[in-house]
Amino acid sequence: MAELTFDDYKNRISIQEVLQDAGYHFYRRDGLRYPSYVRLDDEGRRIRGDKYIVCANGMACFQPPQQRRYNVISFIAEHPNLFPEGRVGKDPYAVVNEVCHRLLNMPMEDRQQRIVEPLKDTRPFNLGDYKMEKWEADKWESQTKFFPFFKHRGITRQTQRAFTNSFLLTTYGTRQNLSFPMVIPGKDDKGIVGFEERGRARADGTSYKGMARGSNASEGLWLGSPNGTKLQDAKRVFLFESAYDAMAFYQLLMGGNNLTYKEKNELKSGIYASTGGNPSARQLEGLMRTAKEATFHLGFDMDDAGKTFAEQFKALGRREQIPESRIIREECSPGYKDFNEELLGTIKKKQSQDDTPDDKDENVELADEEKKEQVGYDMDADGNLELGESDETKHYKMRR
Repeated sequence: MAELTFDDYKNRISIQEVLQDAGYHFYRRDGLRYPSYVRLDDEGRRIRGDKYIVCANGMACFQPPQQRRYNVISFIAEHPNLFPEGRVGKDPYAVVNEVCHRLLNMPMEDRQQRIVEPLKDTRPFNLGDYKMEKWEADKWESQTKFFPFFKHRGITRQTQRAFTNSFLLTTYGTRQNLSFPMVIPGKDDKGIVGFEERGRARADGTSYKGMARGSNASEGLWLGSPNGTKLQDAKRVFLFESAYDAMAFYQLLMGGNNLTYKEKNELKSGIYASTGGNPSARQLEGLMRTAKEATFHLGFDMDDAGKTFAEQFKALGRREQIPESRIIREECSPGYKDFNEELLGTIKKKQSQDDTPDDKDENVELADEEKKEQVGYDMDADGNLELGESDETKHYKMRR
C-alpha cells in the first residue's frame, strides 16, 4: 500500500468517509439529493455555519456559501488538525498519506456503511407541467395578477413593461409563482431549461424563492433585455444573483438623472442575467463564451459570498482571456446588501420626504400608463421617472 498515489486515494476513498473521520455527521434533514455533513457541539446540537455539502459527482464537497471544492486530498491537507494524525508543524501531505492509509485498512463492509448514496432527481424539468400567463401591455387585467409579486419589491409597471418578455406567472398544481425562465447561453435550441421562482409576500414580509423542479441550474440562467438584444451581440452584460436585483438595478439607473440619454440607451440594450443564487462555473463560462465582446458588470450582493462570486468570475475571466478592463464590479450605495434593498430604501426615503403614506392601495399605486407613478417624477423630460433619487450624487461604474 506504500506505493499508492494520490489518484489512488481519490478513486478508492469517498469524501463522505473523510468528512465522517473528521468528526462530521450526516445531516438527514437536508435530504439525500446532495448529502450534507455538520459538526455537533458537546450537547449534540448542530454548530451553525460548519456544514459541508457533497457535490453531485460524489467526489468532492464544499462549505456554503463558499464555492471552493475539496476532494479527499485537499480536504485533509487543508484541515490536518481535524485528524488524529495531524499535529502542529507536520507536513500536511504526510497527514494525507497517513489518514488515507488508515481508512484503506478498515474492513470494506465498515467503509461502505459510512457512505450515503445521493437521491437522484430523475425527473427533468418539463415546461408542459405549468400553466403560464404573460404580462400583456394592452391588457390591464393581465397586469394586475402580477401586483402581489412586484409591489413589495418596489418594481414599477414601467420596469415590468421593459422586461415583459422575460417573466411569467406560472401555476403548478395549486401553487402559483412569478417565474423567470432560464436558458443555457449559446444553446438556444435547448429552449427553457428551468424557472427561477419567487412567491407572494407573506404577512411577515418574507416570500418563497427557489427553483422549479428539475431546473438545470448548473448551466441555465435568466436572461432579459429591454431592447431584445441577443446575448451574442451584447456590449454590456449585467450579472446578479436574482432577477429582482437585475430589475431593481435597471430601475434605479433609468430613474436617476446621472446618466446621459446615450447611457440610458446602453442600459436598455444591455443583457441582464441572474444566476438564481450561487453561480456555477458553467453558468459563468456560458456567458463569457457567448457574449465574447461584452463588458461584464457584476452586481452580486455586497456580503462575503457576493465578493467571493466576483472573484470567481474574475478568475474564470482570466482563463477565458477576458481583459480586466471588461470586468467591472457594480456596488450598491453604502448600507445596502443588494440593489433591490437599495431600491426599496430610496423609495421609502422619497415617500418620507414627500410625506406620502406607504400603505396605498396597489391599484392606485400601480395605476395605468397615463397616470404618474407614486414613487417618482419625470424630472428631466426624457420619459423616464426619477425614482427616489437622493440628493447625493450616485456613481455607478456603468458610466465607464
